[in-house]
Amino acid sequence: MKKTIGKMAGIYLALILLFTAALWLVSAIPNSRMQGAVDSFQDRWEQEYVEGGYPEPFFGNSQATIDLYTDGAMYERLTTEDGMGALQSAMYAKDYTRYWHGYLIVLKPLSLFLTYPQIRYLNMFIINILCFLSGMMLYRKTKRTGAACAFILGLTATFLIVAPISFQYMASYTVMFLTVLALLGNLEKRKLGMPELFFGCGMCISFFDFLTFPVITLGIPLIVWLLADETGRSFRNRVKALIGYSVSWAAGYVLCWSTKWILGSLILGRNILTDALNQVLFRSVGSAEEVTTPAEALSRNVGMLNYMNWPAVCLVIPGILLAVLGWRQWKADRDTALRYLLILGVCLYPYLWYIAFSNHSQIHYFFTYRAQAVTVFGVLAVLLGLLGDWCQSRRKSL
Repeated sequence: MKKTIGKMAGIYLALILLFTAALWLVSAIPNSRMQGAVDSFQDRWEQEYVEGGYPEPFFGNSQATIDLYTDGAMYERLTTEDGMGALQSAMYAKDYTRYWHGYLIVLKPLSLFLTYPQIRYLNMFIINILCFLSGMMLYRKTKRTGAACAFILGLTATFLIVAPISFQYMASYTVMFLTVLALLGNLEKRKLGMPELFFGCGMCISFFDFLTFPVITLGIPLIVWLLADETGRSFRNRVKALIGYSVSWAAGYVLCWSTKWILGSLILGRNILTDALNQVLFRSVGSAEEVTTPAEALSRNVGMLNYMNWPAVCLVIPGILLAVLGWRQWKADRDTALRYLLILGVCLYPYLWYIAFSNHSQIHYFFTYRAQAVTVFGVLAVLLGLLGDWCQSRRKSL
């Protein structure tokens, strides 16, 4: 335990130094070099803008909403405040101080050479390649076609197709894919401890993301680990590991985010910490003027999954299949059944997130619902795994 904590402390210090230095460096890029990129976004804004800044480019429904408003906020921060040093500008981010705005270390260099539509095009290649590599590596590690199919279908059902054209969504998906690839590679080479991997993942998503659906960077890698781990752990040890990895991710997320508030306060000479904590509280429980409830947050996000308005297909049929095949699996192979039970437990993570951040999840349900990619992936992985095990047993009995 002490050795693991020591490694995490080293990762924490290294990443905080790297993050701060990278933001400092890109903030030194002159505003004049960024103006062309800002203009290209403004041109696209005028073509795509709808009231509120949330167009629906695919199928005319809210599941495919892109957050053009937040993309605008990101492009607004390509330029820095006049009269401020690079480090101060990096911490200030035009008075949006509670986030790291780590996306700038990618977006600003790209914007030196590419317009807004061209970066969208590049994003399309990045997302598709990462998705293909992740699915391929998952299949290679598990030798289960169903696991890879569940992975792809879980992301498809939550409109991964929208990510390349809405920059806010790219951070969560990219960090998730890279974590999955690192995890699967690490299972073979064992060069990095799993707690350290999840700790670093939590720090990275805290740095790059706003507050979109970061829980996918925890939930999906955990399910991948449960599907691919062949160490022969007991159920009890798997539960302990699952809790440990989740705590590691949360520690990385919270430590990185709170460090921004402390560093920002010190560098800018103003109290960012109080404002940030007030915003966290507001995003959790709302306010007297803007009342939100966990029940409403859950209802809105769950409702977004019923795209085809087929509740039987979405809920009833999978539930019956899970119960029937799960009972059969319990009698035939209890160890595998318990592993599937843990996967279903991870499927609840998005709903715990919605309860914890009910205000944010209720207001921005049109993109926070994508956290349920964890749930769709997990349920499908278990269902297809149960069906595969049943078919295999039937072939053996013939």
